[in-house]
Amino acid sequence: STGEVLVTGCDVGALGSLLNRWELSELLLGADNELRVPDDIVVTHRPAWLFEYASASDAVLDVYGVRGLEGLGFDDADRPLIRALGGLLHYVREVRPSGHGSLKAPKIERDGDTMWLDRMTAQNLELVQAIRTGTAESTLLDVLDETQTPMGGRLLRRWILEPLLARPRIEARQSAVQWFREDSDIRRSVRQDL
Repeated sequence: STGEVLVTGCDVGALGSLLNRWELSELLLGADNELRVPDDIVVTHRPAWLFEYASASDAVLDVYGVRGLEGLGFDDADRPLIRALGGLLHYVREVRPSGHGSLKAPKIERDGDTMWLDRMTAQNLELVQAIRTGTAESTLLDVLDETQTPMGGRLLRRWILEPLLARPRIEARQSAVQWFREDSDIRRSVRQDL
């Protein structure tokens, strides 16, 4: 895996869209959680105490080697995110004892950072999958994808399915793209290195 850790929250009413957006293969829940999820998602239940704030925050601090959660970008309102992340980290340490060392610092996606497109909207716009064929051929992803690595392809797919909403982030991304577009020597060098 890439080691990428993305943390976000939503209310129960928006959970279906979130699950569809990420195309999960497995969902980790506390044993006391009776959340209903689509049948095609495997649900793994873990002891509820792993998701309690004290245990979860200890796991986050330990795995990332920080003294405070603020150093990772969390604030007082992020207790539910910390509980979810801590439960996940407990699980990762259990199933892959050495695997947690390759995890990157969590990226916190806050409400309003990106536009949430549900599966039907993405399908109707043929962003990553054509309606008639069910393949990526003739989609926006197909037209734009000149990535050199699988990781780059996944990133482009995520950018298409999760467009930015915050103007400063949009402008920063545009500046980076423009820089590569205008400097063909650097662009060529980076492509060769990949």
